[in-house]
Amino acid sequence: MEQDRLIKLVRLFLLFLLLVIVAWIALSIHRAVSFRVTGTDPSVSSVGTISPFFKINFNKPLAKNVSVTIYPQNLPASYEIKGSVVTVSFNKQLQEGETYSVHLANISDTKGARLPNKTFSFQAQPIDASSLPADQQKALDANQARYNAIQNDGLVQLLPFTGGGNEFQVSYTINYSSQTPKLIILVTAISAQGQTDALNWIRQVGFDPSKYTITFLSPTNNE
Repeated sequence: MEQDRLIKLVRLFLLFLLLVIVAWIALSIHRAVSFRVTGTDPSVSSVGTISPFFKINFNKPLAKNVSVTIYPQNLPASYEIKGSVVTVSFNKQLQEGETYSVHLANISDTKGARLPNKTFSFQAQPIDASSLPADQQKALDANQARYNAIQNDGLVQLLPFTGGGNEFQVSYTINYSSQTPKLIILVTAISAQGQTDALNWIRQVGFDPSKYTITFLSPTNNE
């Protein structure tokens, strides 16, 4: 009798174990198939004041109509949706202790699966650059290298320049609308001839205008 009871208990245990394994497999399949957020980089508890970006990762490619709103809305920041990742790039250092949020709406994958709106909130913490994840350190290093390259650009070192009896001015700005700083040459001119003269001046000082991103402005819209 005791042996029969023991055999019965073993069978029950094996059945229970089998059910647990089946449930775990089913859950794993469900998680693999279901459209979901897989995590953030960095985690919401470890965003540093010098963190260059905040990534929200999904397990499936996102549709392009996902709406991204960054709070506070006056924060110089931009975002990119690429594949299964939403990347929010911060274009200035975050303030220690201030609360920031990234709100996602109209979340769907390329197959039409949808998720409810989601908000990711965090407070920036003072974190040394050496303590940041490797991908963030790499982004910071790349940004700094690009910024240094812009500052050392030969044309930039000649700017601002005003020529042609104030007919044109050539200056520059740095666009931080992506993770990498981008040099923009600004040509402010009162006429098409002034624009041409500005481009000719750039050539005269030894630089090829086609190698730069140039934005033409008129005196009225150049604040």
